[in-house]
Amino acid sequence: MKPDEAWRLVLECWGAFFEALRAVQGVATGHLFVWAESMEKYLVERTALFIYTMGRAIHIQNEFVAATFKKHPAIATVIHYHLFGNWVPQTIYRFVQPLEGTGGV
Repeated sequence: MKPDEAWRLVLECWGAFFEALRAVQGVATGHLFVWAESMEKYLVERTALFIYTMGRAIHIQNEFVAATFKKHPAIATVIHYHLFGNWVPQTIYRFVQPLEGTGGV
């Protein structure tokens, strides 16, 4: 694997990680301008929403860590797409590698 391909794979994995976090952040962003009866109630609801969002983000981060990142569905999908896009057919592999018992020919 070339260095630029490796970096692209790493960046795609990080992109999948942050996409999972953005899903939680999107919920919070959509509720930032919730109408409330008073300013005090609005601030309480907004603070509760931020605390909930941080808790969900930590939960998602812990899921990634527990799965050692590569086994998490979001990262595994990226890795599988990369492997599928860069696979070498068995016929080409046999053509490049000498067969056993042929004397290297």
